[in-house]
Amino acid sequence: MYLTPTDTPVMSAPVNKSWVKHRVEAMDARMAQITDWGFQNSSIIYGPDELPASTTPGINLLFGEVKRKWP
Repeated sequence: MYLTPTDTPVMSAPVNKSWVKHRVEAMDARMAQITDWGFQNSSIIYGPDELPASTTPGINLLFGEVKRKWP
């Protein structure tokens, strides 16, 4: 998953929760593959630091949902 400046409007408060849900669902197939390979517990998700600080609420919500789904 890549987050770009075009995602900024939906990641700033108030965060577009349907966007977050869609992004997490888009990871399902890849995470299933990673889990099948046995690498889920040694995988990382890169958090972009190039986006404006205003996107912090969206990034926090997105990463929280990912962690909740794949602890």
